[in-house]
Amino acid sequence: MSTPAALAGLALWLDGGQTAYSDAGTTVATVPYGRVAQIAQPAPLSGNITASGNARPWRETAALDFHSGDPNFMVFPAPASPVPANNCTIALAWQSRGGQQTMPLFYATHTAGTDLAMYMQGGAFVLQSPAYTAVIPGLTGIQPGHNVTECTLLLTCTPTQFEIRLTINGVSQTLVIPTAPTAGTLSAFQIGRWTGYANSHLAVSQYVVYSQALSSADQGDLQAYLLSKPVGNPPIAASTVTILGDSVGSGWRPAWQTALNGLANPPRALNVAAAGTGTTNPDQIPAFYLSDALPRYDPARPKNILVCQGISINDVSAGLGTLTPSQVAAIVLPAYKSVCRRGMADGFLVIACTLSAVFGDARFEAARQIINADLKATWPTFAHRLANVGEVLTQADMNPSLSLSIDGTHLAEGGYLRWDPVLVAELIRLLTDQYLSMRAMLGRALAANSFLVANPSDGEVLSFFAQLTAEASGAAALPSAQQAAIGYAFRGLLSGNFPGISNPSDANVLDFWTQLRADSSGAPALSALRYQTLKAQLRNVVALNYPGAANPSLQALLGYFNAV
Repeated sequence: MSTPAALAGLALWLDGGQTAYSDAGTTVATVPYGRVAQIAQPAPLSGNITASGNARPWRETAALDFHSGDPNFMVFPAPASPVPANNCTIALAWQSRGGQQTMPLFYATHTAGTDLAMYMQGGAFVLQSPAYTAVIPGLTGIQPGHNVTECTLLLTCTPTQFEIRLTINGVSQTLVIPTAPTAGTLSAFQIGRWTGYANSHLAVSQYVVYSQALSSADQGDLQAYLLSKPVGNPPIAASTVTILGDSVGSGWRPAWQTALNGLANPPRALNVAAAGTGTTNPDQIPAFYLSDALPRYDPARPKNILVCQGISINDVSAGLGTLTPSQVAAIVLPAYKSVCRRGMADGFLVIACTLSAVFGDARFEAARQIINADLKATWPTFAHRLANVGEVLTQADMNPSLSLSIDGTHLAEGGYLRWDPVLVAELIRLLTDQYLSMRAMLGRALAANSFLVANPSDGEVLSFFAQLTAEASGAAALPSAQQAAIGYAFRGLLSGNFPGISNPSDANVLDFWTQLRADSSGAPALSALRYQTLKAQLRNVVALNYPGAANPSLQALLGYFNAV
């Protein structure tokens, strides 16, 4: 396996793992805080690529995140030598992050007129060129539900044909289009743009252009190199927002990120929603939660937010074929709440969503009214927040002639723009909520970070606290100085230093215990071994922050909690 520089004809190379990024002439802050304004490297490396404002891509450990909240693409400088349009290779390694039906990959201006581009559209790949513009037959795209996917692509243009090598999650495909590419010269190489699209929701680890067509052996060598450079999950120091749902969710392009991009460390968006799916089928949305949403969770993140859009239109429409609206609601509501509760138990901060309208369907509307009334009344039992997006647009608003819906069921861009402020309001509440931040910090404090002991989920934190306060009932009171010292230690443990969230005062810590006691009421009990393990871990971390001469005993902790 060779590096791109070892292969003949290298014209441009963006290496997502290199460190020469700068922001207004200054080295970017440590991952993930920096937004890249400029990449200055000697040719044939990436050259002086510029971007501006909040649209600048975000720095990741091995990639640049071309978030699609704002117009965002990078234009490369002219290569030192011309790139022949019928004798070149263009390669890309990226991670799709979903939420975009048309996702531009790369683009270059062609002297013959029609520019050269490749993009994803739905589940297909499209090639555009002066000689051939069409969906590429026989090339399998990213499968629904698995939108957050590692991909590599090589497009080789020879005088007689287009050659394509594609991998999706390591599965390789090769294809030849027996059409001769039009002669000419390529320039203005870009990532994340296509005609009419100035953004793309992907993270790029490698982008390479050669001014000659690579041989089959060299293509295999380059593909092996690209496969060795996966993007991976967003940086641990960044919060994530993962959307789970049906086709309405899968089309929810994260334009809402624009409202959050001014934060010092904005959340990163992921979308694993899947068209044609529902929550009542365990092989669909519940399965995609396990295979594609849960693996992105990390207890070390500031916040892991799950947006459960998927009270599915498909579930409701299918049920209404034989059932009454009330019967349909009685089936879909428990299935939806089960997915949300599973997310909470695994540690996600869950935002539930109300069901959107469908134009001209009276029975669907009757079921929707029953479902949404239930969600609004009961959401605190299965979610942290409710985004009431389903009442933003009425049945009449979903008329396709009004440009808010494309077909009476699915939203157009204008419809999503009406939804976005509702979601943003709930995201800001979760991202800046001190209580939830302190609860996350308590979970981290209870984490042994050992391969022998599983770190606790948020649900286990609630169960542990319920058992701890029950055991503490009646424990002997501590001397005031020791009570204050343990309180001081907990204040240190519950200080997260999250951007925009103040660290707690002593009074905040007491308020936190009160709220946590209420939230943990009725939580299921842990096993005796699990409970004792977490209790011992809590004592150990309290000891690290304890200001007294002798570390507190487990009995002293019980005395502390009996008094708060």
